[in-house]
Amino acid sequence: MNHFSPVDGVGTRAMLVRAREPFRREGARGVRITLQVPRDLLHFIGHFPGDPILPAIAQLELIVLDEIALCWPELGSPCELQRLKWKAPIRPGDELQLELVRNGAKPRVDFAIVRGSDACGQGVILFEAAL
Repeated sequence: MNHFSPVDGVGTRAMLVRAREPFRREGARGVRITLQVPRDLLHFIGHFPGDPILPAIAQLELIVLDEIALCWPELGSPCELQRLKWKAPIRPGDELQLELVRNGAKPRVDFAIVRGSDACGQGVILFEAAL
């Protein structure tokens, strides 16, 4: 088993994006993103040895918030998380689909993370202008 240490700088710090596909539906606009979870992602260290899973905070930061910042930089910083649900573990090497949806001009993004037919996580993020 490989162990990577943030101290020695070995290991990956970001998701591998395979594709981005914009879409529109019912007045909403969104993006579907295909991601590959690197096997050597630093966030797997110690979580858990022999059965690594990606911590929820890393899913939120590396998968969801990083992609929102690329798609809609004008939203600024998140200020509130709503209806977060973590449903299935994400493991090294998983291929994921992330769907981000914005309705109108609201500073809000709904997200869903899916692996095949398994929902891994979902929620709503409000941004600074929402309060």
